[in-house]
Amino acid sequence: MIFHTDQLPDRLARTSEGDFLYFSGTAYLGIPHDARFRLLLGEGMARYGSNYGSSRSGNLRLRVYEEAEAHLQQWTGSPAALLMSSGFLAGQLLVHWLQQNWATAANTAILYAPDTHPAVWSGHETASDLGFGEWVGQTVPAINASARQRFIIVSNSVDSIRGQLYDFNWLGELSPDKEIIFIADDSHGFGLLGSSGSGIYDQIPDLPNVQRVVIASMAKACGIPAGMVLGPPHLLASLRATPFYAGASPTAPAYLYAFARAGEVYRHDLALLRANTALFADQTAELGLFHSSPGYPVFFTKHNALYHHLLAHRLLVSSFPYPKADAPPITRVVINCRHTEADLAQLAGALGQWVANARFLV
Repeated sequence: MIFHTDQLPDRLARTSEGDFLYFSGTAYLGIPHDARFRLLLGEGMARYGSNYGSSRSGNLRLRVYEEAEAHLQQWTGSPAALLMSSGFLAGQLLVHWLQQNWATAANTAILYAPDTHPAVWSGHETASDLGFGEWVGQTVPAINASARQRFIIVSNSVDSIRGQLYDFNWLGELSPDKEIIFIADDSHGFGLLGSSGSGIYDQIPDLPNVQRVVIASMAKACGIPAGMVLGPPHLLASLRATPFYAGASPTAPAYLYAFARAGEVYRHDLALLRANTALFADQTAELGLFHSSPGYPVFFTKHNALYHHLLAHRLLVSSFPYPKADAPPITRVVINCRHTEADLAQLAGALGQWVANARFLV
């Protein structure tokens, strides 16, 4: 069933079919509805207007872009940062550069982990039925045994569909004589993972033979229309020198003004989200319905019929075919920082009723 609304949902979705408690979407930190962030955005709008359509390679440059990139470096621990107008564009900037410089280079192979997001597809991705752990178990010995010298490895940082966090310590098992460029799409980890929400960058092993590169949409947890690339300064300098970068309009500067000044907002909302996530995990631990990872606000279930039971209780969760229109539905509960304890209790109660009736076994 498709619902339509004229208002951006937060904890409630106000639809033509009435109001529902809303447990879906990617606004994990509730930034689009955060009054403090909106004040900062208003300050940015007053200073910079609604948009800036010029190239960042031009001879007049707004300092706010460099300020926001410096803030990203400080937050994530990356030696360099680059901003684009979306995460998808950031990913395509990177893979376009890879295609031009490395895809046909001798002794180079490009490897994609299962379910890697289309933002970083380059034409070298392959379909796989393997789980991430199985793929790692096959990939590490294959690289070490290969006669090729250089490998570009592309992966999501998390499986946001099934609520699974990935560990990248296996990079340390790769032969030190192999040159590795490791690219992680952290769109569903940035703002959430790490002690301060700084994402996956500093959780990727820092190894002499591995160049760490992270791309991410900032439209999810951070709530702004922007994308980023983190990585070595020389690599990001090469990206800035491309026509792809020069020809792309940047994100609206008002959002970056707000982002660079919203550290306390993000910390506060992340603490609320983590408390909500822990509470819901405790409430549902004995039900046996969900796959999830500690601290991550996505709870995946194989029981797709659960969607209709929750809908009858005015609870709207994520359930739609993905990634293709003819694929089976993916059903998930997504927690955000704006949910109240009463919201979570109502959801947990409806889930408990489902289990008590044993309908999920049918």
